[in-house]
Amino acid sequence: PLSISVRLANGSHPAEGRVEVYFNNTWGTVCDEGWDIRDANVVCRMLGYSYAVRARSSAYFGEGNGPVWLDNVACGGFEGHLTRCSYSGVGVSNCRHDRDAGVVCYNPVYNGEYNVTVRLAGGSQSSEGRVEVYFAGEWGTVCDHRWDINDAKVVCNMLGYPVAIHATSAYFGEGSGPIWLTSVHCRGTESNIASCYSRFGDYCTGGHSQDAGVVCSRSSKVFTARLSGGRRPSEGRVEVFINNMWGTVCDFQWDLLDAHVVCKGLGYYGALNATNAAYFGEGSGPVLLHYVRCTGTDDNLIDCLQHSYLTRSLPSYCSRGHSQDAGVVCSEVPLDIKVRLSGGTDPAEGKVEVYYNNTWGTVCPYGWGIGDAHVICKMLGYLYAVEIQFLDFYGISSSKVYWLNNVQCNGRETNIIECLHDGWFEHSCQYNQDVVVKCFDPYTLKSPIPIRLVDGSHSAEGRVEVNVKGEWGTINYRYWDIRDA
Repeated sequence: PLSISVRLANGSHPAEGRVEVYFNNTWGTVCDEGWDIRDANVVCRMLGYSYAVRARSSAYFGEGNGPVWLDNVACGGFEGHLTRCSYSGVGVSNCRHDRDAGVVCYNPVYNGEYNVTVRLAGGSQSSEGRVEVYFAGEWGTVCDHRWDINDAKVVCNMLGYPVAIHATSAYFGEGSGPIWLTSVHCRGTESNIASCYSRFGDYCTGGHSQDAGVVCSRSSKVFTARLSGGRRPSEGRVEVFINNMWGTVCDFQWDLLDAHVVCKGLGYYGALNATNAAYFGEGSGPVLLHYVRCTGTDDNLIDCLQHSYLTRSLPSYCSRGHSQDAGVVCSEVPLDIKVRLSGGTDPAEGKVEVYYNNTWGTVCPYGWGIGDAHVICKMLGYLYAVEIQFLDFYGISSSKVYWLNNVQCNGRETNIIECLHDGWFEHSCQYNQDVVVKCFDPYTLKSPIPIRLVDGSHSAEGRVEVNVKGEWGTINYRYWDIRDA
């Protein structure tokens, strides 16, 4: 490789200055064309520092003299030497010294220990705003790449707020100065954002248009919700009150688990249906929540916010605004759901029937899988499901009301009301078939299902195969984990 040395000149301390390059027995400078934090990191590491704090341009540390040895330097930031970066060629430059590049390298003797101070700017109140970081004597911002609620928790805790409501992206306007941190990744328990994994410096492709922000709160009871536009108080468009404003919820990924949390928070027994496409009419004001993801067991909508976003402009998946307002239908009475298997040769098998609204009905086969069957079997006191079938008009039908459609259980739920589905009401079903389930019953199934391992390198490993009704087959990998193994 080309033999060159570097030094820093004209800084206020040894860890900063104009970058000077020694080549062919002569000291020269570097043009700032394309000069950024990646290039500065390489220079700082060449000089024994851990990383660069700033990349300076426009002869910030004064004009040098001699040749401009390097121009259009383009490092990835990981190189160990400037000569391993892309550049125009030694001495190939049309720059003058008024564009000499400089760096500020991190050194705790001059920059202080690596803890930072934070503040919020651009918000309507002190508990929200663009995150600004004070380091090396200067305020700067944080890039929103990978920015999430765990990062927001750390910032809010640093400022004395116990709760983070939102991690925002470019919501509170553009800041100025350096972008100190990029790709922040906190666990949420750190005492200082500097203790989180991050790339120190400006690796943001969008500059200050990607400034990260937060909304904090002193109380976990920050959400008020209401239902509007319904025919009765227990149904309607979901509206939430956050930071002194009412707004709606985008229906992207809105499902029954989210609706359960809203209904329970309003004092109802659970959700009968999760509606979308402004089923209860379009609301007004801002769309405050996008991409809500609840588990169904959350106590408050705030607990779902690790996957919810607050942005100044609507993301593409919510671009239709209030025509995508989400809604719910809540249950005013306990969800008294019973199941049974009918028409089988023994109690452990038969057509799945569901008791709801004082009527026995059945389920549509659409989307039905073994996970759904496991839940039915557990509700009936069996261990798990052995088999599912879709048969034309199995047994004597007591009802052809389809109470459930598109059921999606993972198999670990204890009751079908905990599973995702299209809601509790009478569905139309294009499949003229019944769902038949056979549960594992040690009294009717004389021996456990035979299991073998195939194609492993020894007898203790391999593909799992099971024998059902005299035929060997395999197990689908969906939800397969170490507990099953």
